[in-house]
Amino acid sequence: KIQTEVQKKKYLFDFEEYFEEYRGILDYISELDEFKNSVDKLNKSMIRFIDISKIDDSVEQRIKEQGADSQQ
Repeated sequence: KIQTEVQKKKYLFDFEEYFEEYRGILDYISELDEFKNSVDKLNKSMIRFIDISKIDDSVEQRIKEQGADSQQ
């Protein structure tokens, strides 16, 4: 513990207590960062899946035409 004098007032600073609180904040930030990274990876995967699963307009048109031909 360190005693400091600021504006003629004495403050007792407990480093152990301060760093215990600081460690808790760092743990919280670390968990949030890990969650954010997971969401970012999921988002990239979803975007890739959407891009891969898109059908070309010409292919889509041919599918419609083939469906119409088979109904005749």
